[in-house]
Amino acid sequence: MSYITLYRKYRSQSFKDLVGQESIIKTLSNAIENDRLTHAYIFSGPRGTGKTSTARILAKSLNCRTGKSVNPCNVCNVCKGITDGSSMDVIEIDAASNRGIDEMRQVREKVNFAPVEGKYKVYIIDEVHMLTEPAFNALLKTLEEPPTHTIFILATTDPQKVPVTILSRCQRLDFGRIPISQISEHLKYIAAKENATIEEKAALMIAKNSEGGLRDAISLMDQVIAFSGNTITSDSVITIIGNYSSDFLFDIAEIMAKNGINELLSQLDEVINQGKNITQIVRDLIDFYRSMMFVKLGNTKTIEMSEDQITRLKNITANYPVKRIKEIIMVLSKAELDMKWHPNSRLLVEIAFIDLTMLAENTEVEKEAALPKHDYGSNSPATKAANPARQGSAESGTPVSEPKKEEKAFTSHISSEPSTINTLTFNQVSSKDSSKNISAIEPVIEKKMEEIKASIKQIDNLHVELSLPAVKHHWTDIINKIKGKNKIKLSVYLLECEPFKIENQKVFLAFKEKYSFHKDQVSQKENADLIEEVFKSIFGNNTTVEFVTRPSDAQQNRLGDQAKENNEDTNNLVSLFDGQLL
Repeated sequence: MSYITLYRKYRSQSFKDLVGQESIIKTLSNAIENDRLTHAYIFSGPRGTGKTSTARILAKSLNCRTGKSVNPCNVCNVCKGITDGSSMDVIEIDAASNRGIDEMRQVREKVNFAPVEGKYKVYIIDEVHMLTEPAFNALLKTLEEPPTHTIFILATTDPQKVPVTILSRCQRLDFGRIPISQISEHLKYIAAKENATIEEKAALMIAKNSEGGLRDAISLMDQVIAFSGNTITSDSVITIIGNYSSDFLFDIAEIMAKNGINELLSQLDEVINQGKNITQIVRDLIDFYRSMMFVKLGNTKTIEMSEDQITRLKNITANYPVKRIKEIIMVLSKAELDMKWHPNSRLLVEIAFIDLTMLAENTEVEKEAALPKHDYGSNSPATKAANPARQGSAESGTPVSEPKKEEKAFTSHISSEPSTINTLTFNQVSSKDSSKNISAIEPVIEKKMEEIKASIKQIDNLHVELSLPAVKHHWTDIINKIKGKNKIKLSVYLLECEPFKIENQKVFLAFKEKYSFHKDQVSQKENADLIEEVFKSIFGNNTTVEFVTRPSDAQQNRLGDQAKENNEDTNNLVSLFDGQLL
């Protein structure tokens, strides 16, 4: 007999064999025991999570010779036929290659035939989202009211592509990604069955690489066994999957904490020269810093690492503030996105590393600049130590020149009355009379706040002087303001007009004759009021708006020619009678 791959050999044959889908098992088991099975199911979830295996187990449970049971015997001819795919009562259809209306018509024609061996006829349509729209329509009526002996199971990795009319006629069961810890344990179980040994680190590495799909994990382990024999080590896994040692990620994080850009680029160069995939490097780094975020938040349960690795991760994370971790994740995520379109992925990653180093340096500078500089009053020891010159001048009686006041555009609106706040010292505020001092400060604060509010209001009331060049200059701003008020259609209509003239604070907006519909729309009271409101916010409350129709170019030319002719006639009359034009 030829070799059977491990994922086929260890495919789940009963509900108790399914890994990581406890809610699905409970739902179907209860439905079988209580005779509450529906006529159609949709199994949705990522690849390799057990959708087709569950469909076959359900078919066995319904058709087993021992009777309807949660635990099929797997030894009768019906169970064996379903296992090896030879059963005439379980029809599996690959919708990716049988996606047309003709295939679904055949299903519709055969669905009324009674089962041959078992009690139920089970149709398993895999990757159902690949069916065409006419095929879905052909299946619709049969799916809604199938014969009592027929059950449909539709499996898909992309349920969003399945029409709502199909979804509404089915009971949907969502298969989640299998946790890495459960995949790792199952790999150890299979390795023991195959007389192979697998390192804990190697099992975790394979499980993590499978992205929650048990089938992918078993296939990868099968490949590693073929490469390294019955001893599966992390080094052999790294060789097969083209990955690198997890120490690389720890090293990068340690170097990043020290902002050693040259070391970062050297490490990156080393792994790339080993033939490692640079996109995968970035993804792994993002995942690594995500784990650091969870450590920072005190949640290590979601981190799929060994105890030694978690301990080392905690030590590294101590050197990172949360904000820094977030910055790194965001920069690397942007680099990963840009790599899809950029021809030089390596350059993008190197620039990302440089950006992260510069961000860290800027953060340090900001921290120093943000250190509080306390002024505890002229009599405090700190002030005396910091200003010896001022102290000496004060003691000697020499006047000290006041610092020049920086002039601003709006200082004329604010009173220059001396502030009582600045004259209070730390010692005064912290004394037993602090309540009296605070009471004395409050009126001053209120007065200053009123002055500031009045200044701001005065500044807000300043508007752009209304003129035709000014309106044309701000025309884009006006349209954007209207668009910002959720009036996108109105802003589109205004694109077909232009400021025409201004008379007595009235702005005339002109449309060409062929855009009469646009003019009618913007002239509606609600739209016109909104447009006028925007104009008033820029040019003042006296501004009004009117919409007019501008003559076409041909009409303008005719009017111009007519005026020219009229001028020639007038000039001829003046010449003939030797008169004067008044």
